[in-house]
Amino acid sequence: MKKSKKWITFSVCAATLSLFLATNNFADETQTMNTTTGSTVTLSSSSSAPETESTETSAMSTETTTTQSSSANSADEVAAQTAVQVIKPIEGTIKNVNQENGTYDVVVKVNENVQSGIKNVFVPIWSDAQQKDIKWYEAKLQADGTWIVHMNFSEHQYHRATYHTHVYVYSNDKKHDIKTVLDDTTIEPRETKLSAKIQNVNTSTGSYDVIVYGSSSSGIHHVKVPIWSAKDQSDIKWYDAVKQADGSYLVHMNIANHNYRRGIYHTHVYMYNNDHTGKAIVVNDINLPDVKTKLEAEINNINIAKGTYDVVINGQINSGIREILVPIWSSKSQNDIKWYKAEKQADESYVVHMNIANHKYNRGTYTTHVYMYGNNGRQHGMVVGNTTLPDVNTKLDAEIKNVNQDEGSYDVVIKGQIDSGVKEILVPIWSDKNQKDIKWYKASKQADGSYIVHMNIANHKYNRGTYTTHVYMYGNNGKQHGMVVGNTVLPDIHTKLDAEIKNINQDKGSFDVVIKGQIDSGVREILVPIWSDKNQKDIKWYEANKQADGSYVVHMNISNHKYNRGTYTTHVYMYGNNGKQHGMVVGNTALPDIHTKLDAEIKNINQNKGSYDVVIKGQIDSGIKEILVPIWSAKDQNDIKWYKASKQVDGSYVVHMSIANHKYNRGTYTTHVYMYGNCGNKKSIALNSFYLSASEITEALSGEIKNINQQKGTFEVYIYTFSRNTVKNVKVPIWHKSDQSDIKWYQAVWINDYTYKVTFDIKNHSYASGNYHVHAYSTASNGKEYFIIVGDVNLTGNYASRKVNYLGTSREKIINELNKHRHDRYYLGTPFRGLSSNNAALFMRPGVGMNCTGFVATVIRNSGGDLSKVTRLANAFGGAANAYNWRDALTKTVRYYTFNNVNDLLRSKKAQKGDLIYFEPDYSYYAYDCHIGIYWGDYPGHNQIWHQMEINKISHIYSGTPYSKVYLFSMGTE
Repeated sequence: MKKSKKWITFSVCAATLSLFLATNNFADETQTMNTTTGSTVTLSSSSSAPETESTETSAMSTETTTTQSSSANSADEVAAQTAVQVIKPIEGTIKNVNQENGTYDVVVKVNENVQSGIKNVFVPIWSDAQQKDIKWYEAKLQADGTWIVHMNFSEHQYHRATYHTHVYVYSNDKKHDIKTVLDDTTIEPRETKLSAKIQNVNTSTGSYDVIVYGSSSSGIHHVKVPIWSAKDQSDIKWYDAVKQADGSYLVHMNIANHNYRRGIYHTHVYMYNNDHTGKAIVVNDINLPDVKTKLEAEINNINIAKGTYDVVINGQINSGIREILVPIWSSKSQNDIKWYKAEKQADESYVVHMNIANHKYNRGTYTTHVYMYGNNGRQHGMVVGNTTLPDVNTKLDAEIKNVNQDEGSYDVVIKGQIDSGVKEILVPIWSDKNQKDIKWYKASKQADGSYIVHMNIANHKYNRGTYTTHVYMYGNNGKQHGMVVGNTVLPDIHTKLDAEIKNINQDKGSFDVVIKGQIDSGVREILVPIWSDKNQKDIKWYEANKQADGSYVVHMNISNHKYNRGTYTTHVYMYGNNGKQHGMVVGNTALPDIHTKLDAEIKNINQNKGSYDVVIKGQIDSGIKEILVPIWSAKDQNDIKWYKASKQVDGSYVVHMSIANHKYNRGTYTTHVYMYGNCGNKKSIALNSFYLSASEITEALSGEIKNINQQKGTFEVYIYTFSRNTVKNVKVPIWHKSDQSDIKWYQAVWINDYTYKVTFDIKNHSYASGNYHVHAYSTASNGKEYFIIVGDVNLTGNYASRKVNYLGTSREKIINELNKHRHDRYYLGTPFRGLSSNNAALFMRPGVGMNCTGFVATVIRNSGGDLSKVTRLANAFGGAANAYNWRDALTKTVRYYTFNNVNDLLRSKKAQKGDLIYFEPDYSYYAYDCHIGIYWGDYPGHNQIWHQMEINKISHIYSGTPYSKVYLFSMGTE
């Protein structure tokens, strides 16, 4: 087994260096191989080539072939050989011997006809007597039928010696194997040489080059050059020399690789050969002394027109110049500063090319500084000075052209230039004093380099008058240059407005308004307000319709004016597309009332039963909406009834009067008639009064419903009897369920004269909304009963919220409690007091101090609630003043909802005023806490809460600390 060979690296010191110089070999390695002298080698198709070559004749046929030897044969020998030559089975030739590289080629030609074909050709080559450096090459078949092997002494331990070459040809059938021996070839030995020199010493930059020349028998593997200056070699660097085209090796030394030390540098050279031998030499020491730091700079090549100059810098520093930076600016705030990096020139100087393009194209005085940085990080700076680059290029001119008074337009032509190039030119134009019609035009560049803007009053609300024009030129650097161009007059030469009243129809109550108008911007609309009422209560704004001939028309009709008759006033307002308004007064038009009529008479009087009819005939422009007939007998009208007249087939209206509707009062009855038109107009008349005796009526019963309160769910029922002396009892049953399971019989209470009263309350009917039916029963002293249907009342409120809930209160009671103090300081403004005691009362003190739960608990208690309902189920520290107790108790007893955040709560619209909102804390937060308050929204989704924060207040819904979810606890009973 071959031993692996490694390069030995030496520390650089005097002892090791002398040892290295005395002996060229880095290592003397021996290689042992098991070799049997005189052995016979037998090869088969399955066997590998042997590692040793036998010195005896093998079983193969052997031919000695004349080869091209490294030593030339004599002419006689060649002639003798040629005389005896015959065609041999194998011809082997050694070619292309390269003494420098230690290589040659072996070309094999097989002349014998091998019927089974050649399987492979092996060529063993060696120089060592014991064949320690033998290598079996496998020849490659060439296109011309020959076989070739490329020998390289790198495969033979780089031995320079006489090499022995044999050839073995193996057939596919193993029956025609052939061997031949070629002449020996000598690779001549070479002398090992090593020299080096130092060149290109630059004391300023601290650098030099080491050039190495070397040769060896085995060839150079690599060259290393250690260089150092420190006595302890702490700054040593082993450079890998780079082979050059001429065969030399090169190292570029720089003090940057040696901690920028200055002083005497030591240089050694180590050459490593391919056969693991080597050679070393010591090269001359080099002194790289300290250099004096120098920095100089000057401004050159100032070009005012272009806005440029150069900064030329000369500098040196011990560690060598790493870079030179040159900041240049003109702005006092340095907002146009640029740090240039100087470029090194062939003469070792540095240069910067300054251009105002790098400084927002600013003109003025430029300041230049220079900062030189050494490779060791040291900085040296200097102020070069100021350089003036005045503005010699900016120009701006503009003029008004192509004024067109008729179209209301003109052009603005601008010529401008600026160092940075024109980015854009904006032209503001306006006529309004407040610039309400201003437009900023962006000028367009023309082929000749000028810029143009096309102004048109269409862009200025079609205003006519004096227009002001300014021009602002912006450079690519953001700089602005402006000028006032002047004023241009575009007078109003087009606006016209005329109108007249036509087609007056007194009978129908109508007329037309015909308008002719024009305006620059075009007519957007024409509005015509018409009215007759002094306070304009019947005013209507008509929108005029455009006709085919370009005129506009409005059709006025009294049906649009509450059917009022009288003098109508007409105005006209024309609006242009620019929003401008032009108005005129057209005048007054009389439309007198020629139609309204109202007549009525009393008919079918029945003194015995106490009744009569009122027959009415009427007409009105707007049409009759309704006719009401109030009838009464009492002086204070407490028995008045407003009858609604019914229309008959013949167009007349009728009312059937009965004293049953008037508390059965006997006496003189008054009758009025009120006719209401569809427009709200009213006309009335009074009919003659007369006495009704109702002689046949002895007992009677009537009733009515009054004072309905939808919010509270209450109303009153009034029952009237003919004679109080004959009435023993009056009861009123009320219900809303179809099976009457919720019926309640109310006992009527006598009020006065013949009147009884019942007060209905929704709480007596489980707070259920719905359509309630009202009947009445009276019992006479003789036991006889009378019955009437009084009527129905539909109660639509949310009365369930008035029921008390689990806590013994309700939304209504909570709202009432808070509303009592909505505008005082009982709750509002109370300072916050944090929970610090198990005594809840300490945190339920309005005006003194409350926590958020103490406020809620106080409101619930003051609205009739029972706080023990909470503490019986959850009574942790703080009792009723601890919101966690409320959460735990209410989640078990009332309806509740949870939401991820306040927005989800509001979007659900489930919260009703008076409900409780609880914020569950985010327990990942260090100072987590919960919060509770009372929802105070006026409508579903209204973002309002009444709660105790730093003070007691009403605000949008929020918690003072992060929360994880929101609970909504219903305070209703639904």
